[in-house]
Amino acid sequence: MAASSSSPRKSVSKSAKSTTPATRTPAKKTAAKQAPAKSAAAKKTVAKKAPAKRPVATATGAAARKTPAAKKAGKTTANKTTSAPKKHTPIKVGYEPDAARLAAAAQAQAEFERSGAGRLPHRHREERVAEGHLARARVSLAQLGDYAPVPGRPSPIDVVLGQESTRLANLLPVRHMRMAQSPFTFYRGSAILMAQDLGSHPTPLLPAQIGGDAHMSNFGFYAADDRRLVFDMNDFDETRPGPFEWDVKRYAASILLAARDNDIPDELAERAILIFARRYAWWIREFAVKPSLEVWYDRLDVQTWVDQLKNAPLKDIENLIASLEGGEDRGAADHILVNAAKAAVQKAPAKATANSKKKSGKKDKGNKFLREMDDTTAAEDLRQFYVTAGTTVLKRAAKKTGQKAVNSLTEVDASGRRQFINNPPLIERLVDDTTHVSGPVDGSRIVETLRSIFRQYRASLPEDRRVLVDRYSYRDAALKVVGVGSVGTRAAVMLLEGQGDPDPFILQIKEAGESVLTPYIPAEFKAAHLPTPTQMGKRVVLGQRLMQATSDIFLGYVSSVVGPAGFVADYYIRQLKDMKYSFDVESMDVATLMINALLVARVLGHAHGRTGDPLVLAAYIGDDDQFAEAILAFSKNYVQQVQADFDVFTEAIRSGDIEVSATVDG
Repeated sequence: MAASSSSPRKSVSKSAKSTTPATRTPAKKTAAKQAPAKSAAAKKTVAKKAPAKRPVATATGAAARKTPAAKKAGKTTANKTTSAPKKHTPIKVGYEPDAARLAAAAQAQAEFERSGAGRLPHRHREERVAEGHLARARVSLAQLGDYAPVPGRPSPIDVVLGQESTRLANLLPVRHMRMAQSPFTFYRGSAILMAQDLGSHPTPLLPAQIGGDAHMSNFGFYAADDRRLVFDMNDFDETRPGPFEWDVKRYAASILLAARDNDIPDELAERAILIFARRYAWWIREFAVKPSLEVWYDRLDVQTWVDQLKNAPLKDIENLIASLEGGEDRGAADHILVNAAKAAVQKAPAKATANSKKKSGKKDKGNKFLREMDDTTAAEDLRQFYVTAGTTVLKRAAKKTGQKAVNSLTEVDASGRRQFINNPPLIERLVDDTTHVSGPVDGSRIVETLRSIFRQYRASLPEDRRVLVDRYSYRDAALKVVGVGSVGTRAAVMLLEGQGDPDPFILQIKEAGESVLTPYIPAEFKAAHLPTPTQMGKRVVLGQRLMQATSDIFLGYVSSVVGPAGFVADYYIRQLKDMKYSFDVESMDVATLMINALLVARVLGHAHGRTGDPLVLAAYIGDDDQFAEAILAFSKNYVQQVQADFDVFTEAIRSGDIEVSATVDG
């Protein structure tokens, strides 16, 4: 068994007997793996290395176990702890209702709100824990798992079509066709429906900056400003301050929907939801006891993690894997991914559909290692599995560069001038002397609008970035359809050329409207410490910078742009591609599903820990399994609502009430 990490962190568990549910082994296996008590020598070693006692965070952390190598030698390897952890005052986060403490917390919160302070109040840690408990007194974890449509719930057709009133009419059939592909794609395009439903149900009113559309396709890899590959949320069209659990619920439900799209049994998808919710809770507790600067700087750097894992001695591999999965030191058989996925590939039913047959080759390759796992899987095998996965991601992301986007979206004309290709309606080059298919508007007027946007955009950048942008000049522009939910909003790409030859570069310009969450945020919700810009482009940019560990250096915005037809809108601007890579949700195997859940748990916990009070959140969530079980219960209930809405939507298409394009590409 490997030693613990060299920089152990403080725990927020209730007591030394507390456990982190996500690291428990199944009951039968746990019973079978109980090992003899530690020898006197082992106890002496532990005492020497860890003089300061700290709570145990794993169900099997104190029990000795035999590694595969030790079994052959007849030796027992015990868990170890490393050098003494930092001293701190233990904080209980388990829910212990106390009328006096809850009343004091309610009074302190009311006084803070009356003060109008624009920052988080500086309070003693015990007061912050009491605030979390107060929130649970308002809305229990059991209530967090409830969902039922409220009486008089509007028709999903009316809500979805009502959202389209200001969109480009010629693109709406493309949007409808993309939403009609499956319940998951419908879910992607109908964030407004879930915002409406979440707003009609109780919330503990604990604030954070939330993404607002945190489904599986909105997380991925991209290059940080130092060119390292990181994983984080990557879509912020709906971001704003809101109840933290709205993001958690939206992502969890998307797991079950994406799994069904890939013929993964519900039993395994539900296990992935539990993994996600438990790991999210673990990371919130972790960030609750870290210094604010350490929380702010934390990021999931893929290259660093792979390099460390490649070069680490076997005794340190457990700790490195735990740093990804979240949790304390544990043996190979206790790993989340192993426990959750190895049974999955053995139990998965034979595929029958044409779609699943097409994907079966990928699935089998992705699950080969997991199928061969057993309780004695060696640390070296785990190292190889994660290194292979990480290296594959690094290689694929390295190919998705801005230059590749230039090569695929542009061409060189007879005069040697580079310009966008023309493939309406997906990408439609704006030519000065022609009228584009979006309506009877002269293309030259749109070009002038885009030139104006580029000039205003520069002012939104930090001064050092302006120096870089000033090296580029406008060359060409095109309208470009993006995503599912965004189809029909005004979006364009702008080709810039630098001083070199060639030195092309593409910026993406996207319309930023009001967040779909805003009409449904409860009136009593408060988040005075977070910005709430009235300019929608600025809202998106600030939300992204708050939630991401590191953001696109070209991220900027413009406000109140008057378009050719008199339409006034805000926009945000970013690089089109910069080593951006995401898991393919449409051909996702069980292993990828589980890894995605683990990664998102960390980065979503980090985003909420950066922008909310992680100790208050930890106190609300607690350190048992109730939160995870509530999120699972909600997901199972809400997916039924999504399926019912999808059925209504597709029936409206069949009856001719909703127009669709011939293909998803228009």
